[in-house]
Amino acid sequence: MNILLTQLRRIGDVITTTPAVRAIRNAWPEARIDYLTEPPSDEIFSANPYIDNIITIKRRPSTVKYIQLVRQLRKNKYDVAIDFFCNPTSAYLTWLSGAKYRIGFEMRFRKYFYTHTINKKKLFPSHMYAGIHKLTLAAHIGAMPAGFEPEFPINGETQRKADDFLALLGVNTSDTLVTLGLATRHAFRQWPLERFAAVADTLIERYKTKILFIYGPGEENYPRRVQSLMKNSALPEYTHSTISRMRGVFTRTALHIGCDNGPGNIAKASGIPNIILYSNTRASNWTPPADRLSSESNQKYIPFEIALECKNRCLHENCPNPVCITGISVESVIKAAEKVLDK
Repeated sequence: MNILLTQLRRIGDVITTTPAVRAIRNAWPEARIDYLTEPPSDEIFSANPYIDNIITIKRRPSTVKYIQLVRQLRKNKYDVAIDFFCNPTSAYLTWLSGAKYRIGFEMRFRKYFYTHTINKKKLFPSHMYAGIHKLTLAAHIGAMPAGFEPEFPINGETQRKADDFLALLGVNTSDTLVTLGLATRHAFRQWPLERFAAVADTLIERYKTKILFIYGPGEENYPRRVQSLMKNSALPEYTHSTISRMRGVFTRTALHIGCDNGPGNIAKASGIPNIILYSNTRASNWTPPADRLSSESNQKYIPFEIALECKNRCLHENCPNPVCITGISVESVIKAAEKVLDK
């Protein structure tokens, strides 16, 4: 059995496929399982024992690279292709793969590229965890859930590089490290930076924590702005490298606090306590269901979510008062952080 899995982009979306990947491997231990995605999400599976081969494609490949990819997919003779993403590009590639069974969500026009579809809107309530959506696609080939928590395993070499990176920044193994994920792709989802500064100062003063800002390319102004608003010093700036190194940093992290973004999803997949500040998105879409987790695991997920009544009629960037994010107070976040750090 040869199986192709596809989730082209967005770190959080790729991470929510990992419970389905685990379930498929358990159901088909002898199968060849390949995963098609875009960089940097391929790093999520570089040390994943359930994936045999990672196939990467750039978001806008040249015609030559696209043809080469299609030829590679067809050469692999897939029996099953599951499209977790279901955008026009992934649907077309799933069809071009030549797989006999092609599974995806029932979406306008794209549904014709699949042999088996699921109508997400009819089957799931709007607040359902995204990982369950993916697991339902996997159930088409007999894969039953083997846990609902996401994962992002790394190897020893990657962890050593992360440890070396932290040592260069001045973090000792005895230090209490707290990471802050500041940036969002949309301004209306941004928790005010002065509030991040207030939280950071409080944690430094009460717990002598070391604060590390988590950011990616082009996001350097976020930590600079927060540091300018702080009374105390956070760890120094650094050059962004890989999401694998970020994952290694989270192994050493006592608590992650941040907006609903890629680093927040990596923190969840790292198994560390995480306080995620949700805006117009629903926490339940991105948090494993509490009734399917152990009490120990459940305590690690600390979502902040208010103004639920307006999320179904969100104006997005046209919202004059995004209370869903600005209504989260500094005091409430500090109180949640204290519960973690006092243990």
